[in-house]
Parts: sequence; structure tokens; C-alpha cells
Amino acid sequence: MLSTSDVTIIVPVFVKTEESILWLDECLASACSQGADVVAYDDGSLVDITGILSKYHIDDFAIGTENRGAAYARNRCAEMVTTKLLFPLDCDDRLKPGAIEKLLEYWKNDVPVYCDFEKFGVETVPHYQLMDWDCSHLLNFVGFTSVNVLHSKAQWKSIGGWTESIDFYEDGEYNARLMGTYCAKRCPDALVEYRTHPGQRTVLYKQYARQYALTLLDQIRRYDMPCSSCGGGRKSQSNVGSINSIVQAARRGAPVSVPMQSGPPVNLPSEFNGKVLARYIGGQGKGTHYYEGVVTKDFQKVEFGDLVYVDPRDTRSEEEMASQSMYVRVNQPTPPAIPAPAPVPTVPSASTLPSASTVTSTTVPTAKRLPTKKTEARPEEDIPDISNMPYNDIIALDLTPDIAKRLLDIEQNNLERRKVLNYLKGKIDN
Repeated sequence: MLSTSDVTIIVPVFVKTEESILWLDECLASACSQGADVVAYDDGSLVDITGILSKYHIDDFAIGTENRGAAYARNRCAEMVTTKLLFPLDCDDRLKPGAIEKLLEYWKNDVPVYCDFEKFGVETVPHYQLMDWDCSHLLNFVGFTSVNVLHSKAQWKSIGGWTESIDFYEDGEYNARLMGTYCAKRCPDALVEYRTHPGQRTVLYKQYARQYALTLLDQIRRYDMPCSSCGGGRKSQSNVGSINSIVQAARRGAPVSVPMQSGPPVNLPSEFNGKVLARYIGGQGKGTHYYEGVVTKDFQKVEFGDLVYVDPRDTRSEEEMASQSMYVRVNQPTPPAIPAPAPVPTVPSASTLPSASTVTSTTVPTAKRLPTKKTEARPEEDIPDISNMPYNDIIALDLTPDIAKRLLDIEQNNLERRKVLNYLKGKIDN
């Protein structure tokens, strides 16, 4: 029989203001009253927190040299855990008395346990009820639970920890891998007090939340996870039907679709018979239904994530997030122009060789063209669109200091992702 001494509460700490020092004080007070171990990692706090830390018995504590994000800090905490179980708690939230003991009542057969919570602060909800566990939730929702899930260190290790390249909804993506492998159990008690305030990430990223959710849900749906406890395994989705049959159906005027998949669909043209390729993002995974185009009023039988050929007036681009249309245009990358081989043994003249303007660069999927400065006699530069690009893909780009500076200006006016900003600043300095 496990007890609270078999649990470690992990607290990633990033304190930016004097007010949030008080929040950390309340967080640690609630954690240290549970009878469990407590470990913390200071992820580059902007204010001194040594006074608060000295008040409490922290079993292990580490200090980072820079702010690397919540996923990075949680992984560093998990590495310090010496007990069988761990429980994540953000540094501005609190645990109710006896919370860990109550969660252990639901711990059976090594199945992760999540609980309801209470919202307080700028928004008050005495009991925020979550859904009972079902494997299908992972296909339909990004983060249907909070980060507060009781699970084992072995499980954390087996699924590879939190993904440190994700800046937002990283807890939802982690929980999808955790629960998709080991299932889960809901504790219906509100055991966590979730603080709502203007500086939290759900507020700061609100403008991009839907876009992040759709991107991560696309990724999660492709995971192959066994769901060992309930047997409801979820296999990765793949393209169904041949490309030829899809194109033939479009030629006949029939509605066509393929499930959501990784990246742009291979060999599907962006336009066909006056229609454009688009992804349906309505319905949020609630099954197949008929959707009516906002302009043409044409009906299509679709479900979330399907790729369809539709009238371009019913679609929008990724940048037009405020549009009513639920069809997002999918633009295929243009393949590079391949010059015809020169006849042998004739040596081709310069006029027969392809010009640079006929070859499209495929270094990055999408590019924005910036006008040439009037004071400089040089060609235009390709500025990659990194707004939806993962951090690991960004650092793989060959960026000059000048392009990095332009991207830094764009990033500071939009997403402001910490790791991306730090990387671009480093490219400029170099």
C-alpha cells in the first residue's frame, strides 16, 4: 500500500514579479503540507526567491541559468525524484489539504490519476468538473485534463518526458502520450486550486490558442499508443485510398477527403477543377457531419481534420483566423524546376541553362518576400515563415545575422517564444 511518502511533488519555478513571490509562497506551503517529498527547479526567475525557499523543507532544488520553459523545468524536477510516484504542480497554484492522500486512493494497477480542480483569482469556479476517462478524449481534445496527474517516474521516463520544444499546451501533449500508453483514472474531487491571472500563459497565448491546439491535435492523432489498461489502442492515422482515386473523384465532382496527416499531403494538387485543397477544422472531433460552405452553401460530409476540394470562396488562409470559414487552404510546396539534361557530347551554352529565377528554393516550406532596400543593389532575400515552425526545425535553418534580425523583429511582435527569441539573438551576435 503506497503512502504520501512514496510521492514527490515537482514544482517548476519561474517568478517574474513581487506578487508572484507570494503565489510561490502559497504553492510551496500547500505542497509541503502533504507529507510528500517536494523538489523544485528555478527556471531563471527574474526576482530573488531565496527568502521563500528558506521557509520550507525542499528535498531537492536546482537553479537554471536561463528561462527554458515549463517543459524543461518539469523534466529537471523529474530527474531529481527518488520516489516511485510524482505529481506536477505549477508554482502559482495550490494543493488542498490531503490532496495527495486522496489521489492515492484512486491509484490502482499503475494507472495515472487526474483530478478536478477549483479556479480562483480573476475567474472563480468552485468545482471545475473534468470528464471521466475515455481513450477517445485524446483524439478530440488537447489537454482535457490539467498538468496535475499522479503517475510514476518510470512512466515519465518511458514516454520520454515533456517535449521541451513545445511552448504551449506542452502538458496536453505530454498527458496524451502518458494516458495513451497507460490509460487514466479520474478522481472527482477538486484537489487543485488553479490560479487565474492576467500573466498566465493561457491569457498571453489566447490569440494563438486555437492554432496551437489544432497543430498539436494533428500531431497527437498520429501517435501509435497501446492503451495497455483498457485495450482501446489508438493507431496512427494514414492516408486512405490512392491519390489517383481521390483525383478521379474530384474530376467527377464528388466530395473527396483524406484523414489528417503529417505535413502537406504528398502529390495532391493545391487546385483541381476550379476548387482548392483545404482542411476542415470545425466540429472539434465530434464525428462526421454535413458542413455548409459560408459563401456557396455547398454541403460536404466531413469530420475534423479531413482534406477536401472546395470552392475557394468557402476557404481562408492560416493567417485569417478570425474568418468564419472552417476550411483552411492547404498550399503545396512548389517542386524545384528540373533542367532537361544537355545532349551529349554537345556542351550547353549559357542561354540553354536554367536561370536562377526558374528554380524554387525548397529549404523552407513557406517564404515571405521582402522588398530590396533602395540604398542597396542586391536581390531580395527569402525570409522563412517560422510562425508555425517547431523550435528544432528553426535551429536547423541556415540563417544569416541579417535574416535572424528580421525574424527577431517579427517574433517579438507576435508569438514571443522564449527559446526562439534567445536563439535568434544568438545568431545576430554571432
